[in-house]
Amino acid sequence: AAAARGQRADITPEQIQAQAQAMVQAAVQAQAVVAGGGLVPMNAAQIQALSQIQAQAIVNARPSTALVASGGANNGNKTPTPAQIQNQIQLQAQALVHAHTQAQFAANIYKGDTTAPAPAPAAPAPAPP
Repeated sequence: AAAARGQRADITPEQIQAQAQAMVQAAVQAQAVVAGGGLVPMNAAQIQALSQIQAQAIVNARPSTALVASGGANNGNKTPTPAQIQNQIQLQAQALVHAHTQAQFAANIYKGDTTAPAPAPAAPAPAPP
């Protein structure tokens, strides 16, 4: 994103590694649900809602991950801004949606996407002669 604005990204390889580890933790958490037998069939909206709640809990428990993701730790910042926290929650939720959806597919219990358009109604049968 910084390059698109003509700016240099302020993130180190160590910060990229820490961000990747946070995303892997999200996937591991979702897989733990599968391993524990706590997996229930969900649709896309349910997975999104669950992932959002989990992401908020994860980031609120470790807000420093928001600094790592934004490069703020390099700037001497000790506390992430609300925007940094929201960005990290969004990234974490995306990782969780992916992990939960893959777990649903692997268990063959995914309920599908409820936002798909309804099928067109069938044409009425011709009237008998």
